[in-house]
Amino acid sequence: MLKIRITLAFIFLCAISTFAQKSLNDYKYVIVPIKYEFQKSEYSYRINSLTKFLFEKEGFIVIMSDDKYPLDYSTNHCLALTANLVNKSNMLTTKLYYDLVDCNNNIIYSTNLAKTKEKDFERAYNIAIRKTFEGIIAQNYKYEPKEVTPEVVAEVAVATTPKIDVQSTTMADSKVENNNAIKTEDVVVSTASRVENTSKNVLYAQEVANGYQLVDSTPKVVYIALKSSIKDVYLIKDTNGIIYKNDGVWIAEYYVGGALIQKELNIKLME
Repeated sequence: MLKIRITLAFIFLCAISTFAQKSLNDYKYVIVPIKYEFQKSEYSYRINSLTKFLFEKEGFIVIMSDDKYPLDYSTNHCLALTANLVNKSNMLTTKLYYDLVDCNNNIIYSTNLAKTKEKDFERAYNIAIRKTFEGIIAQNYKYEPKEVTPEVVAEVAVATTPKIDVQSTTMADSKVENNNAIKTEDVVVSTASRVENTSKNVLYAQEVANGYQLVDSTPKVVYIALKSSIKDVYLIKDTNGIIYKNDGVWIAEYYVGGALIQKELNIKLME
């Protein structure tokens, strides 16, 4: 069971909701390589340093590929875009553009192709790179973290309680009684995260395009679960999280403020 959870956690950390409309404002960091494929050595022609400078000038937090990673990026690489500089130059003209790529290798934004016939390589790269940034400047970038709902705030309070000794408490079984007498398990994922497990009212699964909407008795849409390429694993719309089946039990799993939130769901399929 632990192996399954680790595998699912890895999928969750590496996946981002491809169904959501993306903009540069969704990303906190930009990764800049210290050496692109066309460079013979690291930082040659000052390409990488200039790239870092120009992204920082537009308000991005830049992580060079050999830097120590920030904690939130270490646990969720989908907070960052990678700035891939594509070189289409020939003997007469320097031609460059950037692809900004997310954690699933999706291109979120491409700059226009910039050209110059400058003969000096360092000056040519400087001119072309600055031209490519005209499009990025026009985006008026400002990082916009996802809004936290009151329900999630309550979950954060649960998740940020004092740390648990993982060695002495790796698995605990508990019984939660309600009308359905659902059994739940508390699993310590790490000292920086905590599982929240409580008995849940029934959520009714109504089929929609590419998945299901899960509706409570109000009725209110609680989750929209979109199909993934993995059986019994669904992406939660507008959230970097997943819903998956483990030992016959449906689990919603996502991160909030660095803490892993895990909720057992009681799902019934609408006929």
